[in-house]
Amino acid sequence: MRQPSTLERDRALTHQREIHPAYLLGLWTVVGAALRLVNLGSLPPWTDEFATLAFSLGNGFGSVPLDQVISAETLLSPLQVRPEAGPQDVVATLLTESTHPPLYFLLTHGWLQLFGSQEGLVSVWGARSLSVIFGVALIPAMFGASWLLFRSRAIAHLSALLMAVSPFGLFLARQARHYTLTMLLVLASTVAFVWAWQALRRRQPLPWPRAIAWVLANAIGIATHYFFALVLAAQFLVLVAEAYRQGRRDPKALMQPSWRSLYGVIAATVASGLPWLPIVLAAHASAPTRWIYDGSPLEDVLEPLLRLAMWLLSMVFLLPSSATVLPVPLLILFGLGSVAIALWIGPGLWRGWRRSQRDPATRAVVRPLGLYLASAIALCLGLTYVLGLDLTLAARFQFFYFPALLLVLSGALWTHWRAPKAMMPGPFWQGSGRSLVVGVLLVGLLGAGVVAANLGYLENRRSDLLVPILRQGTQAPALVAATHKHHGETGRLMSIAWEMRRTQAAPDEVLPQFLLARRDNATRSYGPAIAVLAEALQTLPRPFDLWLVDFRGPVQPEQQNCLPDPDYRGTAGEYRYRLYRCR
Repeated sequence: MRQPSTLERDRALTHQREIHPAYLLGLWTVVGAALRLVNLGSLPPWTDEFATLAFSLGNGFGSVPLDQVISAETLLSPLQVRPEAGPQDVVATLLTESTHPPLYFLLTHGWLQLFGSQEGLVSVWGARSLSVIFGVALIPAMFGASWLLFRSRAIAHLSALLMAVSPFGLFLARQARHYTLTMLLVLASTVAFVWAWQALRRRQPLPWPRAIAWVLANAIGIATHYFFALVLAAQFLVLVAEAYRQGRRDPKALMQPSWRSLYGVIAATVASGLPWLPIVLAAHASAPTRWIYDGSPLEDVLEPLLRLAMWLLSMVFLLPSSATVLPVPLLILFGLGSVAIALWIGPGLWRGWRRSQRDPATRAVVRPLGLYLASAIALCLGLTYVLGLDLTLAARFQFFYFPALLLVLSGALWTHWRAPKAMMPGPFWQGSGRSLVVGVLLVGLLGAGVVAANLGYLENRRSDLLVPILRQGTQAPALVAATHKHHGETGRLMSIAWEMRRTQAAPDEVLPQFLLARRDNATRSYGPAIAVLAEALQTLPRPFDLWLVDFRGPVQPEQQNCLPDPDYRGTAGEYRYRLYRCR
């Protein structure tokens, strides 16, 4: 009779120790769904969400007049549901106004048909709920991916739990954007990549069902978000390193069946991405994408590193960090608390990672995943410091290695959970044993509550904090004016109009008028915008109140007899505002 191998005995022992029944996955999914749904509609949409809504309706921002005074209804017209608009309108609008592929927007177009309109406008809660569905689906998907890779129910449960309570995962799931759908595809591609790496190490060809699944995940991923190319680039770097390792030992190794099957996957993936290449090249030079070059990594070398460290930590835990609603002393206190938590769990996770590298049940998975993570982070920093494409400016851009990080952490935590007490000396505050596992999950749950309470990750403008100030200071018919570079500014002004419309005290309340004054994008001069504002101040009937919100350029309303009100000048919800009384 054949004796079981060391790995088989280890897995048998592992399964004996697993006490997690299958129905617990349902509990993790319910908890994750509840966290993603609570307060889902409490925040006003931000610029990118308005883009999702408008483009998914086939409207776009081109219908919003520039350089003229318009009503709130006209400004919000891209959010009006048009029954006659179809998928072809969605694609046409994206090709002319957006920098994203159409798949998610087509899905959102169909999904929004289930919600109709609310007082003539699209349902923001409905649009966000689609992202929530994909975000909730990530929880059992993480369980399945972890099971396929590790063949351990305990590690699979840890993966699902980490995804359920991850503040980063929760943050992306609560926005009407395509990140949760993309992460499902990232996860599928990551599993296939690990299988391919393992097959290369065994000198065996990748089975064709797995190769086809990998190509499909990559092709659909590219059609969902162009940044999916970062996933492919990080995987490619790891495979190149493996090719160098094997080729140095045996020059003929790269022509073996194991590598030939991989060449087919690469060729099919490249072919699936080629149709999008002209659009990607056009998007690279478009105005809405230029902000990602606004960082100064060569001057402020440490800032990208600190931001990246913050985003990485927030994938596991997050304390309140919203500067828009919290005073500075509390922010400092929570910052010190974050450092303390990192110092507590960091060494334990590192020890777990080291053990998972040696454990027969995990090393064949965590090694390729670790190489992928290292390549992804190196790619992120390389683009930031070498090309000036600062991917650390926004947390959401780190989505392309987020599932892999949770899989690695699951393997590391499992080594703590299963190890006998003799291997884990020391009290719980030293980050040892099962106390570390429980502690990581608890701080993750705390961070999820922070996100659900809108106390973290709020790097976008919040019109709900500005609108009460506008209402309090307005004493006459009002004009809200902003400068315009691209549809990002349109979305910021739309957020103000949307929030004022949503919080109307009475249906007959007169809403402000709005002005988007266009700058000269060729010369980057705000002179034309200032001239447009001066003309509007001369033609509007007086008295009226002028609110300058994020208005750039050396504007001087005093020359048109509009006097500043010193009580209403400052920042709210990351909007900069100034009030002038035009009498």
